[in-house]
Parts: sequence; structure tokens; C-alpha cells
Amino acid sequence: KMKRTRDTESSEYNWRQRQGRPKATSAQQGKVHKVMSEFKEGTLHSSSGPKVTKRSQAVAIAMNEAGLSKKRKK
Repeated sequence: KMKRTRDTESSEYNWRQRQGRPKATSAQQGKVHKVMSEFKEGTLHSSSGPKVTKRSQAVAIAMNEAGLSKKRKK
């Protein structure tokens, strides 16, 4: 049997992938909290006007307004 050797690029990629996102600042957390509160109250509107009814849309709006990276699918 041949031994598998790790490629330097792939091991670096795995290391970066495991690091995760940096923590949000308190200002960013406050903005996300405000937007999600609006969603729960039913007063959150999208940029085109209608009310936001899906939680995933509210999360996307909150992350965008706070300047955080978008949620990734696994």
C-alpha cells in the first residue's frame, strides 16, 4: 500500500475552513437584535416594500445591515 501524502494547499484549506467566522462586534450584534425584533413584531419590511414573513429572509437582512458575512449552507 502507498501512503497518502497531504498536499500543502489542501491542508491549508482545511485549516482555514475550521477557523470559522470572527465574532461580531457589539454594534453589529445590536443591529442584528434590532432587525430580528422588528421581524418578531411584524414591522420588518424588505427594501421593495412588502412585509418579511420568512425567518431566513429576516436573517439575511440582519446580516447584510450589520455588515457580517452571509450565512452559508453546509
